[in-house]
Amino acid sequence: MLMSAHTRLTSLQRKSLLSVLEENDRAAVLRRSRVTELRRRERLYETGDPASDVYLVESGVVKLAVESPDGREAILGFQHPGNLVGEMALIEDGPHDHLAEAYEDTVVWAIARDLFLGLMRSSPALSFEVTRLLGQRMRMLRTRVREILHQNAHARVAHTLVHLAGRHGVEDADGVVIPLRLSQRTRPCWPTPLASRSGAGRLRGCTSSRSARA
Repeated sequence: MLMSAHTRLTSLQRKSLLSVLEENDRAAVLRRSRVTELRRRERLYETGDPASDVYLVESGVVKLAVESPDGREAILGFQHPGNLVGEMALIEDGPHDHLAEAYEDTVVWAIARDLFLGLMRSSPALSFEVTRLLGQRMRMLRTRVREILHQNAHARVAHTLVHLAGRHGVEDADGVVIPLRLSQRTRPCWPTPLASRSGAGRLRGCTSSRSARA
């Protein structure tokens, strides 16, 4: 169920990127945004779709990826609550050059590109935050390119699981559980060393479609 308008406004005020805005501007975003619920593996946008909106993740996880013509997928990163998705629409008019997909059940707010650009023009603080975000995303993409070029498949999957463990992992006596439904594309079927705060652990294989254990 979608949250009430009051609850959504309260949630928006806590989002790090938009918290720099005045309360009236945050309320304007709420009134003019479109809230969308996505089921797991539902696409937010496809490669080549018009980049007319930016999206604020309210809950869940959004996966960013590119696909080859034969269906192989390279994961670019994961965006979490409070993160902005599709931010390249703010600096260029072209279509999306990657896809965005709900990695689990997710709620996003679609904010029109023109509305967001207007907010940036009136708020130097927001412009600074967006500029900082773009720099972080560029570093993330450069890191992913290096991994794809120089790491084998085992190492790339291990890196993905370390990222997920850091954001979603729950420690127990045997290691770290990632309480997400990992797809066959992401879930490895071999022992993979993973670091945790309590020491190194090992993945226990593809025994569950609902979670992985480090």
